[in-house]
Parts: sequence; C-alpha cells; structure tokens
Amino acid sequence: MLNRSITMLGALLVSALLLTSAQAQTLEEGVHYRELARPLNVAIPAGKDGLIQEFFWYGCIHCFNLETAVQRFKAQLPENLVFEEVPATFSAVHELHGRAFYTWQFLDLPADTHMAIYNEIFVNRNNLRTERDLAAFFARQGVSEDRFEQMFNSFSVRTKTRVAQNMTAQAQVRGTPSVVVNGRYLIESGLPGVRTNEDMLRIAQQLAQQTAAQ
Repeated sequence: MLNRSITMLGALLVSALLLTSAQAQTLEEGVHYRELARPLNVAIPAGKDGLIQEFFWYGCIHCFNLETAVQRFKAQLPENLVFEEVPATFSAVHELHGRAFYTWQFLDLPADTHMAIYNEIFVNRNNLRTERDLAAFFARQGVSEDRFEQMFNSFSVRTKTRVAQNMTAQAQVRGTPSVVVNGRYLIESGLPGVRTNEDMLRIAQQLAQQTAAQ
C-alpha cells in the first residue's frame, strides 16, 4: 500500500513539473510569433491590458474546426484581456463573408449565429457565396430580406469590412486562422513553435500576459 502511494505521489509530481514547464515556456520571435514591421492601429479597451484578434474566414475548414476551442478560450480568458474576431479579406468571397459577419453583429443577432454560419457551410454544404444565399440564410434566422439587404449594404458594414481588409493586409496575414496580439505580434501556422491551431491561442494568451507585465 505504501509503495502504491509513493508511486502515485511520484506520478503527480512529474505531472506537476511537466505542467509548470509548459506554462513557463519561453516564447521566441521567429519561432512562436513574428513582430510586425508596421503595427496595426488598434485600441486596447480602457481597463484592459491586451487585445487578441483571430483572423478567420467562414469558408476555412481549419477555422471551423478551431471554433469550439475558440469559444472555450473566450470563456476562460483572463479578465484583463480582450478577444475579438476579424474577418480576413483576400478576395471577393472573403469580403462577402466579412460583410455577413458584421451584418449579424450590427443586427445584434444571438452569438451562436457565428457558429450557425460555419455550420451552414460545412455541415449543410451551402457555401453562401452570393448575397442571395446569405439573404436566405439570414431569413432562416428571422431577418427579413429587406432588413438584411439594408444592413448588408449599409455604410457601417462596408466600412468595418474595409477596415478588416486593410488590417489583413497590414498584418501580412497569409492564411486563416491567424492570431494577432496587441496589433504587434502575428502568430500563424508554419512557424516552428506552432504545431497546431490550438497552439496559436495558448501562445497568444501567454504573449499578451507577458507584454502586460513589462
């Protein structure tokens, strides 16, 4: 019985050491993130220490697969940090989906509308590649065609989408998902220290906290 207790205690100590080591990982530029030559013009909200932005696209299967982890990450995010999504814009269809994102935000639709758009594309196999397709989708969310078209083509939505497009270019985002911390540090797949998309979220939080402590 004593030997078994000692064995269990040893296993717990090893686990604790491994966890501490993972948490104390030293982040390196060029390995875990890239510092942008031209930082984004972003404002960290008053009373907060850091801003984490996920650049995503509704048509990206990797973004879809990551979304559950993103929701969990947002729910567990320390109170001193802020998280926001930015629709990456590389082409006409990216812009279309970006306008859909800001349309549901400005219409103040339920938060699960975000996942519903992903599901429409990857579960229901409806690519939502035209304004008519999007109007039909929003109609199923209880938004009339007139209300959708008015917001989708509004100055507010077009302006937000244009800002997202400029941020995508300035941050040198090359694919989705990608994560930017405080408008200054880009975390993306392909970096040696980013083995999974979930790593981006972990690195982003650690980097934001380390920057706040400086």
